[in-house]
Amino acid sequence: MDYCISDIFLSPLKVCSQLSFIIDSAEKGDVSSQMYLAEIYRDGKDGVSKNLQESFRWYFQAANQGNKEAQYNVGWSYLYGQGVSKDKQKAIDWFKKSADNGYPPGLTKYAQYVLIPQQRCDEAIKALEQAILGFDPMAAYLLGLCYFEGKCVTRDLNEAEKLFDMAKLAKIPNSFLYLGYCAAEKRDYLKAADYYKQAFEHGLIYGYNELAHLYATGKGVKKNLKEAHRLIDIAISEDPYNANYYNSKGEFYLMEDNM
Repeated sequence: MDYCISDIFLSPLKVCSQLSFIIDSAEKGDVSSQMYLAEIYRDGKDGVSKNLQESFRWYFQAANQGNKEAQYNVGWSYLYGQGVSKDKQKAIDWFKKSADNGYPPGLTKYAQYVLIPQQRCDEAIKALEQAILGFDPMAAYLLGLCYFEGKCVTRDLNEAEKLFDMAKLAKIPNSFLYLGYCAAEKRDYLKAADYYKQAFEHGLIYGYNELAHLYATGKGVKKNLKEAHRLIDIAISEDPYNANYYNSKGEFYLMEDNM
């Protein structure tokens, strides 16, 4: 195992000595050292090779000492199988520990996977609001979704829009899509078209599906079925297994037949 931190200003011997000291501190229970090792093995930096199993090992040790960020990362590792076998229940258990310690991303994940599905609405909203105060943009997106769908709260399009607007600052792709939906409900189709385009530009292919429908119907943009086909063809090329895109393509052909 590579135990040397790379640094152009230090000799290899001194660098290796530094990492050996950190490992020794971590093994003796120093949480800061454990977190540092977990992060450099997760990212493969500071001269060590990427090793998710080793990263998980150090996160797990820090988590067992009550570090709320480590508890969240252990949950994340179990959820996505990073360095450990996937186990959703263990992921949820660790997210709860992180949430109980007030860590904003932990609060968000626990609300997402437990409180909202179980309709523990008061707890869910409280957890998401607390996470937003801790500047977690995903919490803003999820709470915005609650207001948009009327889930756990009374439906409020303006409140949803405000929260999606917060989430978009972190460039969460779905926040642009739902801002488009909000604009479309308010019949501001020009704004909706802009948000759908931004959703695609931020990695959400479905944005082009919605934009294509605006071109097909002439809402917010000049009606142009050729452009609608072009956009949906891009979506299909990016995600050929999504049936929604083929349904849209068929709708556009039917529109041509009825012209």
